[in-house]
Amino acid sequence: MKKIPLMLLTLGVIGALGYGGYSMVMKFMHKEVYGIILVDKDAAKLEALAQKQKSDINQMAEVTGKWVATTKTLALTKDQAEQLIKQKALKAVTQKGDDFEFTTLKQINTQLPILYSKNPTDSVTDASGNEYVMNANEYVVLGESSAGVAAILILDQAAYNNFIGEAITVQALDQKVDASKALANYTSAEILQIYDLKK
Repeated sequence: MKKIPLMLLTLGVIGALGYGGYSMVMKFMHKEVYGIILVDKDAAKLEALAQKQKSDINQMAEVTGKWVATTKTLALTKDQAEQLIKQKALKAVTQKGDDFEFTTLKQINTQLPILYSKNPTDSVTDASGNEYVMNANEYVVLGESSAGVAAILILDQAAYNNFIGEAITVQALDQKVDASKALANYTSAEILQIYDLKK
């Protein structure tokens, strides 16, 4: 009979030590990052979110591009893309086997139009089926994922003016706190993700 309470006590101690060890390992393995990307067709919603959280935001870049939902393509002008580059929100991707490395894109140095996508293609169509022939393709993503925005099309101003797509707002936020903790404050955005500002 005395063995049962002793066994329960031993199991409790082992469980507590195991949980404590797991928590310590996770704390050391978790790498804090401070960038958050928000994308939404409702610009007022994003502005309200940023205003509500402004005490936790160091800097913010905001652009309104054009969106083709069927292909998850975001069209931007070179000036708009450069605003996101200043916020380190466009990342060049290098893939080695199953490993991906993300480094901040420094500049747009190719003759436009250029497509930033995992999947290179010769042309892109807008929402009305108008075709834009690419001068270059590069594996670049918004933040550190292509799940929400699969392709970023950079156009000169004239081509951008003619491009047909729904208006969509992109915010790149430099947070004062770990983005994984701050992310819960932005869950109403259509697309959101965290990214590393230091890479």
